[in-house]
Amino acid sequence: LDDAITRVLGRIGELCAADRAYVFVFRDNATMDNTHEWVAKGIEPMREYLQNQPLSIIAAWQSVLAADGMVHIPCVKDLADSAPEKPTLDMQGILSVLVVPILVDGHLVGLAGLDRTQKTAPFSDENIAILRGVADVIQSALMRKDALQDLERTRDKLELTLAALPDLLMEVDLNGVYRACHHAREVSFQPPPQEVIGKRLEDILCPVVAAARRRMMADVAAGKVVTGVEQLLRPDDPTSWVEVSVSLREATGPGDPGGYLFLIRDISERKAREAELAKAYSDLNQAFAERDTVTSRLQDLSSISNDWVWEQDIDGRFTYVSPNIALLGVDESYLLGRTRVEVAQASNIDTTDSGFFEITQHMNARKPFRDILYKAQRPDGSPAFLRISGSPMFDDAGALKGYRGVGSDVTEISKREEAALDTARRFEAIMAALPDLLFEIDESGHYTGFQAGPAHLRMPVEGDVA
Repeated sequence: LDDAITRVLGRIGELCAADRAYVFVFRDNATMDNTHEWVAKGIEPMREYLQNQPLSIIAAWQSVLAADGMVHIPCVKDLADSAPEKPTLDMQGILSVLVVPILVDGHLVGLAGLDRTQKTAPFSDENIAILRGVADVIQSALMRKDALQDLERTRDKLELTLAALPDLLMEVDLNGVYRACHHAREVSFQPPPQEVIGKRLEDILCPVVAAARRRMMADVAAGKVVTGVEQLLRPDDPTSWVEVSVSLREATGPGDPGGYLFLIRDISERKAREAELAKAYSDLNQAFAERDTVTSRLQDLSSISNDWVWEQDIDGRFTYVSPNIALLGVDESYLLGRTRVEVAQASNIDTTDSGFFEITQHMNARKPFRDILYKAQRPDGSPAFLRISGSPMFDDAGALKGYRGVGSDVTEISKREEAALDTARRFEAIMAALPDLLFEIDESGHYTGFQAGPAHLRMPVEGDVA
């Protein structure tokens, strides 16, 4: 196209007895470029010197050209020295000049001109008409060139976009026949293009999927939006999940009635992750249900017993205490957030108590302990005996998370045991003071032991009573 424009310029330059014919195109609102030029034999080309020229040098011409007028200067020497265009014209050795506008939709986008550099002479009306006609032809040619360049850029951009897409783009005609396939690489869920093009949907897809694709086409034809439809191409193959979007392709001419564009994305990995997530969610719900069941059972048990459940974190602070702790005259808030030592100090409990110290040793060694007894004190100052059991908690990596256990108030039991021991000690002292010997014999006549009496009479006896 550029060569053709240059040849046309040369032809009119010769017809009009000009030494130079040219085209300038405005690039923005401030500059212009000499895009095409023809010069007569022996005339120096000026195109390379006339790039990125400021529009200000033709400021006096712009309003005239924008109104579809012309600029005809039969003798450049007659221009006033203050004319902004005169230095540029003198630099090129121009003696006479004719310029006509190039308009697009009424907007000035460039100009076409003829120069005489070897003699001063006006251009005839015929010359003006020829240049105007050529300017119109050049304007149409330049518009086609810009359109072609835009089309090529759009095509290149589309090809780059299609190459970058992870999706498969399929063109299907109105009859459901594959006509084109666009994809940068092979996909596992679709046969190679050469095995697909020219075949119907039913030739490639299973009946259920093909029927679903036909319904998508009908929906799109009816003006509905079809996007993100998930399909399993092969029922026995979980790696054949795809996501399908469909759009209508308009006709491009008499030989192309249009069709449909199918954008198909492989979502097998996503579906596999979703299945794994669903299973994990189900397992988590089951674990929660089991935990809730265990918790409910513990709460039921704790509600009918004098025991309380407790948990501590890695720092030894209580994170949970069951409501039965109220049996000691305190509520859960009294312990939560505190360590055993802090609770003991606040409750005037002797932390050097053998039982308290033993629990501390077990915890420091990260070992379980069972039924360790130590003396505590209630808020009212009365004594309390506590029996504590506990077990360490570890995470999946084997790191200690804390302790969990159970506690019991055994104050009454301890009092009864102490009273029983005291009674037994007094009974033994009384029996030991008796002067008589007491002994026991079982129903078969065998001695089973001595209960009291002087020590010198207590001797082993074997056999039947004499």
